[in-house]
Amino acid sequence: MRKSDGKMPTKKISFAVGDGTVSGTVFTPENATGKCPAVLFIHGWSSNESGYAKRAEPLVKLGYICLTFDLLGHGNSTGNLETVTLNENISATVAAYDFLASQENVDKDKISVVGTSYGGYLASVLASKRKIGSIVLRVPAIYTDEYSSKAKNSMQSMRLAKEGEGPRNNIALNSISAFRNRILLITAEHDQVIPHRIIELIIKTAKPESLKHVVIKGADHQFSNPEWQEEFIALLIDWFGTRR
Repeated sequence: MRKSDGKMPTKKISFAVGDGTVSGTVFTPENATGKCPAVLFIHGWSSNESGYAKRAEPLVKLGYICLTFDLLGHGNSTGNLETVTLNENISATVAAYDFLASQENVDKDKISVVGTSYGGYLASVLASKRKIGSIVLRVPAIYTDEYSSKAKNSMQSMRLAKEGEGPRNNIALNSISAFRNRILLITAEHDQVIPHRIIELIIKTAKPESLKHVVIKGADHQFSNPEWQEEFIALLIDWFGTRR
């Protein structure tokens, strides 16, 4: 166990997923005693866990144990970005949840998930496979099921869910439809990657009493302006601080 920049204890970890290995980091509150709530962070396509420490840190200060990790084909995890499939990274996400739940100080009944873009899709699917306290979806993708066993390529728009898809024919939307706890949907006003029809599908599918939707004014898909990143972090602090 070491401290990240003197701010919080961190531990580099790895775990097996099929024939591969996933690399990650556990962030733990200082002097944590008893069972703590936890948050699993899932990054976007072609990204990695490196940018998530600054998002985990304020939640650790609120008393959460956080896990960030590199999806298969990304960062320090094994796999090839050109050939990894959605199904393989669904398995990696479930394994990451199970690793987090296995930690001695984690309250298994209070594990939430934060997913960005590609990671938003994975977070949505995870909610149908494991017990999730709440979901935060930032500029989430929803992919059509027919591509789940195929490699993702640059033609992302061909893989996104079509207008009119719903819980009956899409595993991610089915999971969102069945989810009874709280969902925070954070979208960008000028998202150039995720078309508005995807956001509309989520809004239409989620239980109205469960969903909170926040639009970051002026933001692009990547939240490339530091002010948009800060607004996102402030939303996380509010979301998890009021639900501690």
